[in-house]
Amino acid sequence: MDLEALCARRPPGWDEATWLLLAGGRAVEAARLPEALRALIPALCADGLLEPGPPGAVRAGGWVLVGCRGLLLLVDPPAQYGAERPEVYLGPDSLWLAGWVPAMRPGAWTWDLGAGSGLQGLLAARGGGRSVLTDVSARCLTASAANAVLNGLAERIDVRGGDLARPVRGLRFDLVVSLAPYVPDVEGIALPGFAGGGPDGAAFLRRILEVLPETLAPRGVFVAFAYLLADEAAPLLRRLPLPEALEVRVEAAAALSADAFAAALGERLRRQLPPELAAQRYAAHFRRLGVTRVEAALVRAWRRDRPAEAGPLQSGPASLG
Repeated sequence: MDLEALCARRPPGWDEATWLLLAGGRAVEAARLPEALRALIPALCADGLLEPGPPGAVRAGGWVLVGCRGLLLLVDPPAQYGAERPEVYLGPDSLWLAGWVPAMRPGAWTWDLGAGSGLQGLLAARGGGRSVLTDVSARCLTASAANAVLNGLAERIDVRGGDLARPVRGLRFDLVVSLAPYVPDVEGIALPGFAGGGPDGAAFLRRILEVLPETLAPRGVFVAFAYLLADEAAPLLRRLPLPEALEVRVEAAAALSADAFAAALGERLRRQLPPELAAQRYAAHFRRLGVTRVEAALVRAWRRDRPAEAGPLQSGPASLG
C-alpha cells in the first residue's frame, strides 16, 4: 500500500507517525511519536515489539494491529497453540469474553487478571472507571501499557506485574474478568505457562476463585471464559470444593464431545507433535478422567452476602455494572 493510501486509512485520534509505525510497518523518527509512546520505546525494544531503524528511528518488530469493539490493539502475530502460541494473545475466546465486559461507571474498579493485550480492562475503563491490568509476563505488561496509551486510556489504567492477587493486595473490585488458562496439561505435551490449566484444565480457575472473597467488592462480579472438561454429571471444576463465600455459576454457551476437543487440540499442537498423536494423548487422558464432553462456558461468581439492592447481575452480554 502506498503512503497516501495508508494515511487515508488512519482512524480518528491516531497521529500520522504512530499509524505509519504500527499499521504500516514503516521506520519512524522517535521524536515524531507522542511523548507517552516515546517513553515506552526502551521497554518495547527490549521485548522485541519495536526494533531500531535508521539513526533516531524505530520500526515495528512483530506487532499485528487489530480492531475490537472500537479499540485498536497491538498483539503478537497469530500462531498455533503450543510452544509457539503468542504471549500477547487475542483469539476467538478473548473476543467472546469481551462481549460480556461493560464500560464501567466512574468510580468503579475493574481487575483484568492475566491481561495479555489488556482488551478486557481497556473496555471496562472506557466508561470512566479505573482498571488494574495484571500479568506474570513482562511482554504482556508492556503490550497492555502500550495499548492503554494508544487508545487514550493511560490515565485510567494501572499495569502491574505479579502472580494472581499479589499485585492487587488490599484492593476491592466491582468487576474481575479473566481469560484463565484452560488447556489441560498432559504428559508428553509441553504447554507454555500461560496456556496450561493443570490436568483437568481448571487449576488456574480454581486459584482465581480462591482469592475472590478477598478481592471482590460487596456488589462485585467475576466473569471468565473457559473450556471446561465435564463428565456426565457436571464440569470437573466442581469435583473439588469451591469457596463457601462465593456463589459460582457455570453457563455453557456450547458443548462438544471429548474426542472432538482432543482432535482440535491436536491440530493446534501440530508444530510440536503430529496432530494424530497429540489427539490420541488427549483422548486417553480424557478417558482416564471420565470426561465425556467439553463445555465452552461463561463462569460467573459473586459473594453470597451480595446486597439484595445491588440489582440483577446481568441479563446478557455487556450488561454488568
